[in-house]
Amino acid sequence: MRWLIALLSSPLILAAIGFLTSSVATVWQNKENAKLERAKFEFGMIQEALKTEYMEEATERLKFLLKTEVITQFDTKKLNALIQNHELPIFAGAAIKFHLVSVMEAKQLFKDLGLYDGEINNTIDDPFFKAIADFQYRFNEHGFTVKPGDKLEVDGLLGPKTYAVLKRVMAEKDSNKATILSVKNSSN
Repeated sequence: MRWLIALLSSPLILAAIGFLTSSVATVWQNKENAKLERAKFEFGMIQEALKTEYMEEATERLKFLLKTEVITQFDTKKLNALIQNHELPIFAGAAIKFHLVSVMEAKQLFKDLGLYDGEINNTIDDPFFKAIADFQYRFNEHGFTVKPGDKLEVDGLLGPKTYAVLKRVMAEKDSNKATILSVKNSSN
């Protein structure tokens, strides 16, 4: 038993354990980073596919991405349902689709948070999607949750959860409470 304690307290063994632990952590972090980069790439592909005035063209583009399995990180069943039901504009987000907030109002909110620096108008564009995704990512990244264990999905869509959190953050900003903003600003 003594020899086991002596062996485990050996600096060489402790260094090896430390090396293995940090190696495992690095591999895990790289894997998570690769998944995030893949999701960003796929999201960009979806955005590009939807950049058209014609629903049929957007539908065909999205079908192609799904069929060729370029899109694998997102819920393909949900995407196929949107295609079949001709509901592709929902990608702006349910909060906009159901008139909880206009695109112009949402852009202004994100501008007030320092996440959007584009033109304030009613156009749904790349900087707007990126501001939403950045908000969702920062919210999750700093450990905030909608309710315990419930994070925002980083999908660039202004859905009900994201909109509710955005309203809460803006209310806290207006009342000068510490929020995601103070965390964001301290990391810059």
